[in-house]
Amino acid sequence: MTGRIASLGGGEQPSRYRRFVRANARTTSFLAHSAGRGLRQTHDYPEIPTRAVSPAIALSVWVDELVMGLLPRMPDVALSEVGRLSEDVDGALAAYAAHGWAAKPTAFYPAPAAPDHVERMPHRLGRKNYTSLSFASGFAPHEGVPGAERWMQLQSSDRAQAFVLQHPEPDRPWLVNLHGYSSGTAMDLLAFRAQHHHRTLGYNVIHPVLPLHGRRSRRPNRSGQGFLTLDYVQHLHSFAHAVWDVRRCLAWVRAQGGTSITVHGVSLGGMLTAQLAALDPDIDRVIAGTPLIDVTKPVRHETVPPLRDAYERHDLLGERLDRVSQVVSPLTMPCVVPEQGRFVYAGVVDRMTTPGEAHRLWTHWGRPEVCWYAGSHCASAWSREARRFVDGILGRTAV
Repeated sequence: MTGRIASLGGGEQPSRYRRFVRANARTTSFLAHSAGRGLRQTHDYPEIPTRAVSPAIALSVWVDELVMGLLPRMPDVALSEVGRLSEDVDGALAAYAAHGWAAKPTAFYPAPAAPDHVERMPHRLGRKNYTSLSFASGFAPHEGVPGAERWMQLQSSDRAQAFVLQHPEPDRPWLVNLHGYSSGTAMDLLAFRAQHHHRTLGYNVIHPVLPLHGRRSRRPNRSGQGFLTLDYVQHLHSFAHAVWDVRRCLAWVRAQGGTSITVHGVSLGGMLTAQLAALDPDIDRVIAGTPLIDVTKPVRHETVPPLRDAYERHDLLGERLDRVSQVVSPLTMPCVVPEQGRFVYAGVVDRMTTPGEAHRLWTHWGRPEVCWYAGSHCASAWSREARRFVDGILGRTAV
């Protein structure tokens, strides 16, 4: 989420009442501005349709604003550590030069082997059965990239995890769902309508859990906290680790057999989907929903005085931030999934990643089939337009 991955400044969390009031105020302001912008015809992206303000759109914007107030904020960097961060940036850029990663960012992501031993445990979510997979991640940060030890110390264990719905027959297509920031629990099976895709459309479905999310977090009530951070050199490790674990899941999926693989990600998962689309030519289709694309935006937005002043003195919010982040940006990597297998959808009033982010990926991918649904970021979970779009794609090769 780039608009405001978590809008809270400072270390103190506002009360629930203040969050509620703030959500109301920001929703009213945004909708009033949007209506005026439509009348003035000053839209930055003419390809994104303008939708009339309605009660449903107003509610979805309010939900976005409220959720942003509840999300864990990006961890700060102590003022005493800003000099160390500047040195880490220099070290990361030196590693880029030594390994050629700036010229070829995809080389930063080595392809892992399938896990040797996978533990499978049956579980239930309400009246629905699913299987929990667990295996050794085996991820190791690149030597010479600063912050590797700090990143590994954040992990609760070396075990990767995924939730699976699998048919007994081997010749089934696979759907890989990648969750958003702060998710990573079995409830994602409901949010992604995994049972529908499994039973009605005939897919095997797997939900990898990203590092520091769900049970992989040391603080389950703060799922995702630390994955995105103002100590932004760490993003090199968080995204490398996430991509590694998902590709381990893909290797396991291929060992199960199947007719095709579709990767569908939402928000943070949408960014990982775009990264995978540049790394794995054997993925048949990629669907990026409300994708996070540019991790420099939340860093620049969340850095507030006096930390901002210190960052600016060390040139940490300008070109060097862009140069460090290019290795994790999908926009620096050519997509290797066939053009007919690329899809994007986003809400026209998305308050978290903003539709402009999806537009940038859509353009980078050659303007493939796209759905601009009438709703916000969170509305992707209930938008009929978004659901029909995804089902239409998956139904083209349904068993």
